[in-house]
Amino acid sequence: MIAAYVVLLPDMSRLRFTNLGETGATGGDKGIWGRLGEPGRPAYSAIEFAIASGQRLIAGVHLERKGEPSVEPTPFIISGLDVDVRLQDVLLLFQCEHEVVPELNELRENAARLGGRLQIFGTARDYFAALFDHGVMPLRLATDEERNKLNEMLRTSMTGGISRALTSELRSFLLKEETGLADTLQRMKANLDACRRTRTEVQEAQRLEREIGGVFEAGQTMFAAAFLATRERADELRRRLDEAEEAQRKAQERLAEAEDQLVRVRDELGKKGARQEVLAAEVGAAEDWLRRLQQALQAAEEVARRLDTLSSAEADTRIAEGHRKAREENRSQCRATLHRCREDDSRARAGLADLQRGLDELHRRAGAYRQVLRRKGEAERLLEGEELAIGTVSARVAENRAQLDRVDRARRDARQRLADADEHRREHRAALEALELMAEGPVEAGAAHEVALQQLRRYRDLEALAARRSTIAAALAEARKLASRQAEAREQAEKLGLSPSKQRSARIEITEHLEQTELERERLLDHAREAQADLADCQRALDAARARQKELGDREPIWRDLATRAQHLATELECSLTSLPELKAAREMVAQHLTQVKASESALVERRESLQSVARELLAAGGPFDAELLRLKDALGAELLAGAFEDASVEDAAVLEARLGPLVQALVVDDPATAASQVHGRPDSLSDVWLVSCDQDAARLGAGAARGSEEVTDVVVSEQRAIRVTRIPRCPRLGRKAREKRAVELRAEADALDAQIESTRVGRRRLERLAEDGEALLAGQVAWLAGDPAPELAAIGRQLSEVQAQQEKHRGAMTQFQEAARQLAPRIESLRGLLGSAVLLDPPDHAQRRDDLERDHDAAQAAQAEIQRCREAARVVEDKLNTLRRTPLSEAEVAILETELSRLSDERDRLDAAIEAMEFVADNAEALGWDDAPAQLEANRSLVPALEEQLRRAEEALAVANAAVEAADKDYESATAEWQDADGRRRAAVEQLRAAERRFTEMEIADPTEAAVATAHEEMQRLKEEATVLAAELNELNTTKGRREAEQAQAAREYGEAEEKVAVERREAEPALERWERLRAAVADRNLLASVVTSGTSDVSGIRGHVNLVQEAHKQRAVLVERLRAAHGAQDLLAKVDKNAEGEGIGFADVYLELWLAVRDWLRRRLPAQVAEEDDPREALLRLRNQLIGLEERLGRQEDDLRGASEDVARGIDVQIRKARGQVSRLNQNLGGVSFGSIEGIRVKVQSVERMEQVLRALREGAVQGLLFQENLPIEEALDEIFRRYGGGRSAGQRLLDYREYVHLQVEVRRSAGADWEVANPTRLSTGEAIGVGAALMMVVLTEWERDANLLRGKRAHGSLRFLFLDEANRLSHDNLGVLFDLCQTLDLQLLIAAPEVAKAEGNTTYRLVRRVDADGREEVLVSGRRTRMDA
Repeated sequence: MIAAYVVLLPDMSRLRFTNLGETGATGGDKGIWGRLGEPGRPAYSAIEFAIASGQRLIAGVHLERKGEPSVEPTPFIISGLDVDVRLQDVLLLFQCEHEVVPELNELRENAARLGGRLQIFGTARDYFAALFDHGVMPLRLATDEERNKLNEMLRTSMTGGISRALTSELRSFLLKEETGLADTLQRMKANLDACRRTRTEVQEAQRLEREIGGVFEAGQTMFAAAFLATRERADELRRRLDEAEEAQRKAQERLAEAEDQLVRVRDELGKKGARQEVLAAEVGAAEDWLRRLQQALQAAEEVARRLDTLSSAEADTRIAEGHRKAREENRSQCRATLHRCREDDSRARAGLADLQRGLDELHRRAGAYRQVLRRKGEAERLLEGEELAIGTVSARVAENRAQLDRVDRARRDARQRLADADEHRREHRAALEALELMAEGPVEAGAAHEVALQQLRRYRDLEALAARRSTIAAALAEARKLASRQAEAREQAEKLGLSPSKQRSARIEITEHLEQTELERERLLDHAREAQADLADCQRALDAARARQKELGDREPIWRDLATRAQHLATELECSLTSLPELKAAREMVAQHLTQVKASESALVERRESLQSVARELLAAGGPFDAELLRLKDALGAELLAGAFEDASVEDAAVLEARLGPLVQALVVDDPATAASQVHGRPDSLSDVWLVSCDQDAARLGAGAARGSEEVTDVVVSEQRAIRVTRIPRCPRLGRKAREKRAVELRAEADALDAQIESTRVGRRRLERLAEDGEALLAGQVAWLAGDPAPELAAIGRQLSEVQAQQEKHRGAMTQFQEAARQLAPRIESLRGLLGSAVLLDPPDHAQRRDDLERDHDAAQAAQAEIQRCREAARVVEDKLNTLRRTPLSEAEVAILETELSRLSDERDRLDAAIEAMEFVADNAEALGWDDAPAQLEANRSLVPALEEQLRRAEEALAVANAAVEAADKDYESATAEWQDADGRRRAAVEQLRAAERRFTEMEIADPTEAAVATAHEEMQRLKEEATVLAAELNELNTTKGRREAEQAQAAREYGEAEEKVAVERREAEPALERWERLRAAVADRNLLASVVTSGTSDVSGIRGHVNLVQEAHKQRAVLVERLRAAHGAQDLLAKVDKNAEGEGIGFADVYLELWLAVRDWLRRRLPAQVAEEDDPREALLRLRNQLIGLEERLGRQEDDLRGASEDVARGIDVQIRKARGQVSRLNQNLGGVSFGSIEGIRVKVQSVERMEQVLRALREGAVQGLLFQENLPIEEALDEIFRRYGGGRSAGQRLLDYREYVHLQVEVRRSAGADWEVANPTRLSTGEAIGVGAALMMVVLTEWERDANLLRGKRAHGSLRFLFLDEANRLSHDNLGVLFDLCQTLDLQLLIAAPEVAKAEGNTTYRLVRRVDADGREEVLVSGRRTRMDA
């Protein structure tokens, strides 16, 4: 492997190998000294190549040991051997039955003997050139760069994998170095130095112009700044005054608006307040109505309860009455029984006389006679001896019966009184004491019952009054509030001068007053608005007048400038110029002259530029080619055919260009047919595109280029179907030397045109000035033809004074009306506030009602106290009301009552017996005529005993009946007492019902119901909710009112401040305006106005603000002083400047005017003679500057012709970068079909280096132009500075000119398992993958080297050597080896692999090397080869 390496690259300076660790190599030897054979014997390394047509070529190196570790290589080539000659027959000789290594001469002889030819090369360069010519090597290896590339490739292939050369250094490994840009820059630098020396002469002439121009510009700018400062100050003060007046107007409007909004809020607040008052009264009325309804409902319920009580008492009375009647009926029945008993007794008595049936009548009569007499006598006795006449018996019975009833009642009463005399006495005493407590005095026992009824009625009235105390208290509180509010309302009405009449509602009267006041205020506000509208009209008129004044003021200097231009144009053209047609005719005349001059100048400039352009194109890289052709070249990745003839001499270039003909513009491509299909979208300018295959032989294309003699003018070329005769160009473009000669001739011709161009430009500038005057007059024709605006300015000034006076008048009227309206606002607000309390000004008198309620409240409180005092006594009196009916008895009265009861009992018995006797007498009145019956009855006395027995029994029955009657009488008396008690309770219930009905009637509510109470409660809640909403609205309105009041106060303050500011601004503005008018008139009188306010040499229009302009004027004055000190002959003017500095102040512009006039006089004396005839220094300076500009332009053109602009440098780099991208593109095309194992694809990705892109961008945009061609700065330092500024590096500026620094090449792979490309990082690739990727890259790189080296050398029958190494192959598994072998077959690659053991390699040749020592101690290596074949 090392031997093959030595054959391919016999350069001892590059051969470095790692120790093998065997005995044959010294430990420190990294070359091949220790790897050679026996000392003193020659050693060879040789490789046999099979080249085209079956020819054999043996390339070898004779290695001779020198002093350790030096080895001298001698490369040679053996050719011409037959196919059957073995390689060992050539390199070994048989001596004494031993094979020996021949010496170099012996090797030559042996090769000649075998029919071959040995060629020895003195240098490696010749050896490499021979191998290249035979098609073995891809490069000529004529330079160190190419040898280093090949060495790095071989070393990389030996170690296997992806080395640093194939990753980070791939760009230098693949791309060639170009040094042409550095040489070009050095050449341009030298030419620029020569131009700078010429410029120094021009700069000296410019110094005088700058000195004079500097003084003029400083003076012009100084006065312009002072003038404009005065105008700016006047305009600023006028603007501030206008702004102040506008601010005053707006403040007044804001104040009026704020007051109007405040009035509206107050109106709304007044309405809401009035509604709140009404609503509060409605809520109070609703609450009072609800309370009265509830009380009436309670009173109605009490009436119902009293009715129930009365009904119960009446029922009890009826029951007692029934009991009494039952007892009375019982008594009547008992009396009837008694009457029957008496009759029985009478019959029994009468039966005594009925001795026999026959004697019944006698007996009856005798007995009746006796009985009647007896009973009559008894009746008379009982009647206390009164004679009882038969005719008066009935009347006497009725009379005695009535008397009996009286006696019965008296007896019953006496009996009752006697029965409960003690208990009644105690109860009566307690009831009387309670009654006396209630009556607060003694009460007669007889009148106690009536007094008790009166006190109970009074107590119930007190209860009713006390029950109304809370109601009365609430009504009293409400009455007090209403009384207070009524008093306040009356007081407020008195303050407002209102005295509501009794006949009309106070609300109506207040509303009328409010409407009248509002109408008055609205009338005043209307007047104020009218005055404000008049004020606005005045302001608009004032603004319009001021705008017109400003317009005329701005137009006046323009008119003066235009008038000056018109005069200048008329003078130059010698014609009248006072109307638009005359102006158009003058412009047309100037335009014609200017067109002619411009056409002449353009033709001259175009001719000069054409000459210079052709010269530049001739010197450009590769010659003058169409830009579209160059872009097409980059797109196709092609080369220019003309590039192959750059080294042609001047003499041969013309003939060569004629021979090539249209092929001068041809492009060299790999496949013309494919390229032809890619140029269809080319621009129209490229009508023909010539494509030449890279396999063409450039020498054959240019054959016969030598010119026979000077007389030959044509070249005859045989084409495929015709003969072309081409004229030999006089100025050839092919070949660098020919182009350089022609460029010199063209530049000399261009320089000769400069004088003509300059003369034409002077005339053109004069005409352009005239054209500018004409354009300015046409553009400002309205201002020019309108005439002098001064008279109208004066009229406008008078108009302004009149309008301002009217404005002040309207402003005063507006203020007066607004103030009057503002004074009515408090009265309106008070009336609105009073409107809410208007109802209080009408009856009733709430103070009187308050007093009445206070009395009622005092009475209710007294009633409550009285109730507290009498509550228990009233209960006792009410419980014992019946007890008070009867007076209690004393002991004496009891005794008397008992006597009276006994008497009454006797009297009753007497009356009863008398009644009975009289009734008997009445019934038996006829028996009085039977006076003989007793005698007859005496005779029948024998029957008396029986009859007496019957009479005894009758008497006993009569006694029982009497007892029953007495019992019935007692029951009757008891029932009568119960009835009397029930009747007393009934009468008390009647009294209570009457009291409840009286209280209900006092409520004056006919039919209170629960529904009415619910309705009243809902109405009260609705009114309360409305009151709550209204209160919230009032709160919001109060907040709004506060905000409006604050806004109104703020607006009032702002209006006051605005008024004050207007006064201040007016005091300050008037003097400044007067100063400005005075200065403007002075400048206009001296015809300086146009030069100051229009564009000129000193334009300060970019400066704004009076202060800045004043500062600029002072600064320019200082600049003027400084420049005058540096100028020649300016001492007197400088003294005047210093003297005038003492007069600066408010009117400093007047001082600066005088100073500027002195400077202008000095400038006229200082100007050169050739421009001094101009009166205006500005015009004279302009002419002088134009002359210098012409000189500078000519010098600049000369420099531009020489200066290779940085854009050209960037363009050259861009061309090389595009070429590099084309190489990478071809590289990727060759890699397109490569895949092995898991690697699906391999590509090389081109990336731009960001920091170098910044450098290239700076070069492309011309940012580094100054640095690159800076005076006294070497080109190397300029490059270092550019790299430091834009590339971030500190040194190695030469890297900027190496296009390879601008790109970064990155190897990427794509695996079959995914679609993404990944960076080919050795750490992420397996050993087999790394070796395969490296081998593929090296193969396509070899292909690219071969293509570049053999461009236009004619097509070869075969490609160059595809031969690489791989050491230590045991690193790869059997599968990886198989993948690698497949890749070798795909790439047509021969791979020499070394491994410590034999591996199975199908389809390859395996050599086994065995070192052994023979019996003599000699070492030898036995080589055996084996080739395996894959089964079909």
